[in-house]
Amino acid sequence: MRTNVIYIFLFLSSFTQSFAQTSINWLSIEEAEAKNKLEPRPFLIDLYTEWCGWCKKLDATTYRDPQIVSFINQNFYAIKFDAETHDTIVFQGQTFVNPSSANRSTHQLAMKFMPERRSYPTTYFMDETMKVNLIVPGYLDSKDMAPFLVYYKEKIYESPSNNINEFRDLFKQTFESTQTTSLNWETMQEALNKNKTDKKKIVVFLNDDATITSKVMKTTSFEDSLVTAYLNENYHVVNFNTQSQETVTIGEQTLVNNPNEGIYHQLVIAGMLKNPIKFPACLFFDESNLLITPVPNYMGPTFLLPVLKYFKEDKYKDTQFADYLNQYNSAKSN
Repeated sequence: MRTNVIYIFLFLSSFTQSFAQTSINWLSIEEAEAKNKLEPRPFLIDLYTEWCGWCKKLDATTYRDPQIVSFINQNFYAIKFDAETHDTIVFQGQTFVNPSSANRSTHQLAMKFMPERRSYPTTYFMDETMKVNLIVPGYLDSKDMAPFLVYYKEKIYESPSNNINEFRDLFKQTFESTQTTSLNWETMQEALNKNKTDKKKIVVFLNDDATITSKVMKTTSFEDSLVTAYLNENYHVVNFNTQSQETVTIGEQTLVNNPNEGIYHQLVIAGMLKNPIKFPACLFFDESNLLITPVPNYMGPTFLLPVLKYFKEDKYKDTQFADYLNQYNSAKSN
């Protein structure tokens, strides 16, 4: 049976309200650079050669999958680049040529993209500033391509704690495994009410339907056995949809989803104040239901656990997290 991984786009991406597309909008490098000046987007570059059989298979399969095609067209500038072309190409203000007139000679720009070992196909990801963040050699079928696209589109690479190999494994686990929960999830109001007597800290997971990594983090990071055990013992844990209609009362303040203020619940707006609105994210509250801080961005389980301990142990009051993490990792390795 075909894996359902690639079909995440059907219910998690906003563009899927329209018809799925069947052809990637391939651009030249010059066209992509010009478009990026008007509307910045990341770049996906397909490095291929005319004689490469796996390149042709990539075109015939993965790059024809309607969900992969739609996701790329919605979120990337896609460039198809023949690594042995004899065209003169201007890229980032520099001119590149093929130094030889012979067949199967490598273009200077391909040498720049792959300065060491060259293999085809290779998928090359750059951010909107044209900084290279990811080079993926070899053929990728749809289910293998999907986590790379999500990792890059949602900028998981921005955090040094997020390893692409770990993310690929967790992505696969999220969409190919049957998940059961052992975490004591609560509503926000339940957590606030219980906290009047048992005085625990509260972690609120801001879960946004438009971000695929919200589902990955909820399904894997929060359901990791060590994380779950620690949370159940030490925290009230809230799964809070960013567009929730729940009425939340904190002290004398009542927070609702006010359509005049946008699509997000007032708890989200208040919690992320002075921070970029980016999901997934976690809000940490102390034992008195006072907000400590938001922690934006996706976190894998190996990073989430020390974050939870940092706040539970009140280290945030006198220790920078980077210092705490170094101590934590050092203690683990001994």
